[in-house]
Amino acid sequence: MRSRRLNLEMLKKAVVALLGVIAVFVAALLALDIAYFVHGSLEEFPTVEDHSKVRLVTALVAIFLGFFESILIALICCICGSDRRPQESRDKIEKFFKRPNVERSRRL
Repeated sequence: MRSRRLNLEMLKKAVVALLGVIAVFVAALLALDIAYFVHGSLEEFPTVEDHSKVRLVTALVAIFLGFFESILIALICCICGSDRRPQESRDKIEKFFKRPNVERSRRL
């Protein structure tokens, strides 16, 4: 039983690490895309039409990469927080009900 728990924890850590690496890679792509959006077309003598095409495509790619990045971050938060949050909330509930209520004891 203990070995399964350790294997699951190691698997969680590996998945979080992999998702973190992917998130950093997507963030770098997003930064390059934004730089390309600001700079525009890399042709020697670009026309206004070339600039508008580049801006349209880079804006769409930036929206897609931003959406994908937010999904990756949400997955990482769900995986990391799934084993912490319920225990913390249980501890808070137990502390709330175990502490003596001074006002209630005075009334009695």
